[in-house]
Amino acid sequence: MNTDYQTYTYWFKRQPQGHYVIYLRDHRFPIGILTMLEASFEVELENIDAPYDKSEIIEEFQRFSQRTEFMVGECVDLDGVAAGLAIEEFEKLLDGALRIRAWNAGKDPDGCDDYIEKVKNWLKNTSFYEDPASTKYHEAFKHGLLYHTLRVYNKMCEVVQIPTFKNVDLSSATLCCICHDWCKIGLYEQYKRNVKNDAGKWESVDAYKRGSFPHPLGHGVASAYIAMKLIKLSEEEWLAIRWHMAMFNVASNEINEYQQSCEDYPLVHLLQFADQLSIVSY
Repeated sequence: MNTDYQTYTYWFKRQPQGHYVIYLRDHRFPIGILTMLEASFEVELENIDAPYDKSEIIEEFQRFSQRTEFMVGECVDLDGVAAGLAIEEFEKLLDGALRIRAWNAGKDPDGCDDYIEKVKNWLKNTSFYEDPASTKYHEAFKHGLLYHTLRVYNKMCEVVQIPTFKNVDLSSATLCCICHDWCKIGLYEQYKRNVKNDAGKWESVDAYKRGSFPHPLGHGVASAYIAMKLIKLSEEEWLAIRWHMAMFNVASNEINEYQQSCEDYPLVHLLQFADQLSIVSY
């Protein structure tokens, strides 16, 4: 088991605004703020009653920057990235978000290695990394669901900087992005169809069609149901995944519940915006 966490005096948690709140490792009250400017580090400590070693804080933050928790809240570069590298980035995000979740719960983030491997192995044993995200609309190709998920995450990293979402937990938002379309795992079937190429000749190409629903619960509900088998979701997280399709997937008798969820929980709107912005071309 990796016990690297136990060697830290301080710990760091990224905020939507981009700075890091500094904590003593096993305490949950902040002792200051760390702002990273390009290649240098600026440390600002506020409202403290005892002296803290700024050089030690900077040194430990530089070490922290090598951990997967550090990348949670940072956009992932997808331009020209092959599926293998995209999977690696996805797994790092999942790893980091789950370790932050452990720390939030008062646990050693390096004490959950077995659990994280269980989640990763579950995904590897599904068709998630191979599946398309749709049959003919966005990311309707092999690995499309993976790329769509990462694009939703990237848009979340942009939208979360709006002051409205200043209190959103980035690890929570990241996990919702990761899980929001798990209802599509194993949903689409590959087949061959004939199309005319640029030369006007018919050729056989790969295509996808919708198969039977592995969990016929409805789009958002099915994703939340699958996620809950692996990750204990909060009510806000459950509702964010449940309503991530916004009005595209709300029955007339559910409008009041949908509206209350949007009003009460910032994460519900955040995931909707990120999902919708991820599939535009402008």
